Amino acid sequence: MNKEVNGPTKGIVNVEITEIGPIRTFSANLRNLTILLGKPNAGKSYALRSIYWFLQALDQKAVKRLRYKLRSTEHDWYELVDIANSSEFAVNLKNYIIDLVESIINTFIDQNSSRRRISQRLNESDDNEDGEMLKEFNGEFGLKLNLNKRLFTEDFTDIFRTYFRESVNSDLVENTKINGRNILTILEDAVSSILLPTNTILEVNDESYPLPLIVENLNDETAYSFRRILRDIKIKLSLSMNISEVNESTLTLNVRANLEPNLGNLFRRYGRFGGIPRSFIDALKQYKENMAIMGTQGTLGERSQNLRTLGAIINSIIKKLDNNFLEMVLNEFKFALQSLTNLTSVKFIPYGRNAIIQMNNLVSGGAPIEELYDLGEELENIKEVPYASYFDWLNEGKIKLKSGDEELQKLFIPILGGKITFLPDQETLGYGFKNGKILDLGLSSAMVEELTGLLLPILSSSEGELLIVEEPEAQLHVSIQILMGLLLIAIAKTKKVRILFSTHSDLIALAIHYILDLKPDTKSLVTLMEDLLPDLKGEHDHLVPLAEAIQSGDETLSSSIFYMNHEGISQEIIGDELEKSVPGISNTVETFFKWTVGEIRRSREKRAELTDEVNR
Repeated sequence: MNKEVNGPTKGIVNVEITEIGPIRTFSANLRNLTILLGKPNAGKSYALRSIYWFLQALDQKAVKRLRYKLRSTEHDWYELVDIANSSEFAVNLKNYIIDLVESIINTFIDQNSSRRRISQRLNESDDNEDGEMLKEFNGEFGLKLNLNKRLFTEDFTDIFRTYFRESVNSDLVENTKINGRNILTILEDAVSSILLPTNTILEVNDESYPLPLIVENLNDETAYSFRRILRDIKIKLSLSMNISEVNESTLTLNVRANLEPNLGNLFRRYGRFGGIPRSFIDALKQYKENMAIMGTQGTLGERSQNLRTLGAIINSIIKKLDNNFLEMVLNEFKFALQSLTNLTSVKFIPYGRNAIIQMNNLVSGGAPIEELYDLGEELENIKEVPYASYFDWLNEGKIKLKSGDEELQKLFIPILGGKITFLPDQETLGYGFKNGKILDLGLSSAMVEELTGLLLPILSSSEGELLIVEEPEAQLHVSIQILMGLLLIAIAKTKKVRILFSTHSDLIALAIHYILDLKPDTKSLVTLMEDLLPDLKGEHDHLVPLAEAIQSGDETLSSSIFYMNHEGISQEIIGDELEKSVPGISNTVETFFKWTVGEIRRSREKRAELTDEVNR
């Protein structure tokens, strides 16, 4: 027992958790199979969620949400220091906008212009004699930024604290450590190690912007008219940025900007009426005059404020830099976690799988009740990270199931007593009995749905992954709980993954311990399954694949068992001591048996006393 192994799961991952929920101290080495035993509310789920939270950047579904959260955060990690050639660029851009507005005015000012004529004037084709009004604008300038990576680190930290609070209702992120390191030091190292390489080309293509909103000195009616028409005069912006110089605190970029008017909405809205209303024409004229006298001198901030299109261009550059820097940090962070743990990825499989599977199946199957769609949308948008990712992995598993994965399916058959199938006509899951009859999954047992919630995410698991599972014995009969121990060994073997799970069942822990320690052969394992489930006796085609999977490969699995008591302290239990050290199902049955025998004895004695009284 507890031997270190070779291969993709080589190495020990040590986890330490202190003062999180009911946990006072928890320390465990995660091996091929790691078992957290304990009564309800002892802290097992807190431990699982803390570990998953630490490793969530290895869950590609969770990373999508993390990336979205970080991108939607306004990062203040940069400070604009200078814009080289800004005055020249601003003047040229101002003149371009003035020419564009004048061309629009001239096109629509004749209320008698035909729709065809307007269409020709707005046509962007090269052979259009009036096409000059739609010419592109090209300009170049330079940007110099000061970087503050500490602020970027703080943004990461705040978001991780939020996720941690949602998972375990605590802000003490420093209290979870893996191999002696907490998440904050890993985040800080990931950010500080990033150095944007020089000669990197960053592109922003075809982002649409309105004209800069200059409304000074406009009366209310004119300002209202202009705001209405402004939404239909758009400019497509393309940027090409080259990082020319970079060090720990400064970044210099050379920027080439291309702008092109996009007047499709303008024509569609007004072309069919022969022109823009007179009030709109007057507003555009006033706008052109304001633009013509607008200053382009002064401080950097004043120039950016005066010509807001230039500010929009700078914002696009910063957004692109943000995203580029963010991706580099996430990749660096993921690499650091992989190096620290030797894990490739992680999945969290929560409790309550039978209810989740029912809802997920009904919604994806196009159930006729409209409310189910709304409920499904709410379920799939649960903010809590483990559950949100779990829904994604369920859907990923459905795709895998549709394409077929017979090897893994065969391992589940002894417990399921059948097979999970995909029903293409209804686009839902079904349960296939051994006799060939297939029912919609919603008509199957709670056990089948619970196991489906286990099967689907495992279908897409990869070598070197950590599967974190809450209570795999849920909805299982006592005899099948032992088979669940066999199944977990087989999954760890065939998929080459590690499994960390919580349980109330000492039988699963005992089964895993004795099978790994005693190494029974295939025949002995089949006999065990037949004795536990007499209905399967003689059905070797269904039992042998699971037994053989346990025997497969040259790698010897290791396991560890930890008991969590109500004092919030975890203790490692050596397998042979499990029966004595941990109150389990066998102890419960014995307690109940002793109580029952005592009650029977007292009942007989009482009846005997009553009989004696009657006889007297």
